[in-house]
Amino acid sequence: MDNRAIQSAPDFAAVFAALPGGTAVFAADPPRFTVLAASDALLAVSHRAREAVVGQPLAVAFPNASPDDPQASGLTAVSASLAAAVRTGAAQHIKRQRYDLQSPDGTWETRYWDAVNIPVLGPDGSVRHVLHQTADVTAQVRGEAAVAQAASAEQRAQGILERMGDSHCVLDRDFRIVGVNAAAERLLARPRETLLGRSHWEVFPASLDAPVGRAFRRVVAEGIEQHLTHHYAGEGYDLRVEVDAYPTDEGGVAMFWRDVTQRVPAEAALRLAAARDAYRLTLTDA
Repeated sequence: MDNRAIQSAPDFAAVFAALPGGTAVFAADPPRFTVLAASDALLAVSHRAREAVVGQPLAVAFPNASPDDPQASGLTAVSASLAAAVRTGAAQHIKRQRYDLQSPDGTWETRYWDAVNIPVLGPDGSVRHVLHQTADVTAQVRGEAAVAQAASAEQRAQGILERMGDSHCVLDRDFRIVGVNAAAERLLARPRETLLGRSHWEVFPASLDAPVGRAFRRVVAEGIEQHLTHHYAGEGYDLRVEVDAYPTDEGGVAMFWRDVTQRVPAEAALRLAAARDAYRLTLTDA
């Protein structure tokens, strides 16, 4: 063979060690699964030395003794997948498996991985080795958990809004109605489908130049909450409502209102009765 060809032949050990990502080669010797090679990236992320890994069985080379994962579920899943690759001769994928890592300072970090075990066949067609490749998906798992948690919190909040007695409505920064609760439907005698997506000024034109309309515009323009009592007469309504309006994170308005139509005349009657009683008391004293 040409010396130049020999000199240009790749050093497969060096090439394998330089592979990106966590990569290892295991012997097809279940249940031991001796580690035959490990990439530099795998050793770095797992904080292992090559001499402590190569030549060792899987359970010794990559133990999992995290106090938060006492069952070593990650190690169990990898062993089962390697055994299936040897038994079937087909690639085995491991989806979102937890395998915690211990830092040099002794602390543990929860980590999640996707992995694939690819059987490598010998001349006789039997599985001789298994190529193991991993991808760290911890950030993705945490992101999905955060989204799910936020969605759950939003569902709980929405459930509270639906059960509350006060009417509730949300406007976006362009004053389109984007949220209505059941109490608002009852007070307005309109299903939310006839309100959602429409401009507040279109649905309630009498509010445009009224104090309540000016209050909503101030909430959007200045981000300042507003509180007022408003007499709304228009579109067939004759309501006296107490309104609390707050800025939303999206630059819109979240409002709550209570119907005090019946309370206002009653309070006026109470004030009149109190005045009459005071007058009678004055006459009596005189």
